[in-house]
Amino acid sequence: MPASGGVLRYLKAKGSVDARSVNVQVREACVRALAELPADRPLRVVELGGGAGGAFRYWMSLLVPFQRVEFTATDRDGGLLEAYREEVVSLAGKLGISATGDDPRRLRLDDGGRMIDLRLREAVLPEGFPREDEGSFDLMVAQSFWDLVPPGTALALGRHLLAPRGVFYATLTFSGGTRFAPPHELDRQLLHCYHASMGGERGGDPYAGERLLGHVRMPGSGFSELATGRSDWRVVPTDQGYLADEKYFLLTVLGFIEKELLASTEVRDDQLDWWMGIRRRQLADGQLSYAARQQDLAARRDD
Repeated sequence: MPASGGVLRYLKAKGSVDARSVNVQVREACVRALAELPADRPLRVVELGGGAGGAFRYWMSLLVPFQRVEFTATDRDGGLLEAYREEVVSLAGKLGISATGDDPRRLRLDDGGRMIDLRLREAVLPEGFPREDEGSFDLMVAQSFWDLVPPGTALALGRHLLAPRGVFYATLTFSGGTRFAPPHELDRQLLHCYHASMGGERGGDPYAGERLLGHVRMPGSGFSELATGRSDWRVVPTDQGYLADEKYFLLTVLGFIEKELLASTEVRDDQLDWWMGIRRRQLADGQLSYAARQQDLAARRDD
């Protein structure tokens, strides 16, 4: 579980890390592909694993050319979707955009030049998208998400949800690499066990970034690759300490690792206590750096 302060603080704390990590070339390829879609009807967007809305501002920046957008944000946690709506209302206020709607799961954003109709939808993947959703969207987006679900889920959902020539855009997908500095003699063993814990009974995929790209490139995948590139998370302390709330972000990452390794039969408790104690002291002293290997991908649904 996240460290004291809760999941919402963690999701907000990682925002500054996300913002500088997204791959610009992949983003540009996505924008070019969207420009080829019909402009005489609303652009239909679905976000998977939307959480508390931390990525919504970024998704909005992709949609500037469209006068009308129908945006469906999904998550399995209804409480997070409530926070998503609050985040969007707050963002609209900062940007001077009108945000209206009495329905707690709907919101209309109108800045006078374009309109975004936001729908918040509780859905568990993949069964949360029945037959009537087939081909309903022009753009499917997800951030820091595809490593949390079973391998193969992403393209299966893409084939189900996207209309022909619809765009699949995945950012910050974990791809099997975690590093801390200064190095420690137990890093290799403990982090290997941590990555392994993401699969198995949890059903996730610690190599989702690379695997997703491989699936797109397979003959008959139903998708054509537009662009791919690294989007690694990096947190390095400055002379003034950590940026924004990134110290809390790292504290939470350490908490995630500890939780997984406590359940591992391959790591002794004394090893974990030693490693965690050193890493937390380094964090408190502003000496701990962190990186996670990640991949961005843009692809187009075949006709």
